Amino acid sequence: LFAPLMDAIEGSSGKARDEGPEAARAFRVIADHLRSSVFILGDEQGVVPGNLGQGYVLRRLIRRAVRYGKQIGLTEGFLPPLAGSVIENYRHAYPELEANRERILGELAEEETRFEKTLTRGEVAPFLWRRAGRPPRAASVRFDDVPRGAFFADAVAWMSAEGLTTGTAPGRFSPYAPVDRAQATTFLWREAGRPSP
Repeated sequence: LFAPLMDAIEGSSGKARDEGPEAARAFRVIADHLRSSVFILGDEQGVVPGNLGQGYVLRRLIRRAVRYGKQIGLTEGFLPPLAGSVIENYRHAYPELEANRERILGELAEEETRFEKTLTRGEVAPFLWRRAGRPPRAASVRFDDVPRGAFFADAVAWMSAEGLTTGTAPGRFSPYAPVDRAQATTFLWREAGRPSP
């Protein structure tokens, strides 16, 4: 049941689902979360992404699919075309998907755009690094989820060496996770030398 969607993800990303464990996981998460989101949006109850209850669950599913999509090179606006593949695959068994196609694709596009407007941890790191004058790369990055060639790799290594971050878990920086106000404030406070209030 996932094969047509996996094929569509491969076509959009230019990556193979069996390129390695990271790619395989990203493909599974995108396929699972996007299919679930399409079915939730296609339901007649009209659940939409939000900050409470079912809407919050839906928002988390969509944003996690977007985050994993970025990891495999999918660009902004990739959800609606992939959702179209889900609708095509299931429309005969679930005619409500076809009947609600426009609403499904519109809600996915809107939530993806909203999410694209939030900063990620990987985007904040270069900002702080540039503010500090782009110091030379510190010791090698100790985070398993920071690829060496990533645009934020030097910045994350510097942040770690300067004590601005310890990551989100042992060996993880979570560069594609969104930064909330508290995290952004903490990064800036640490970068400013931890001034007293």
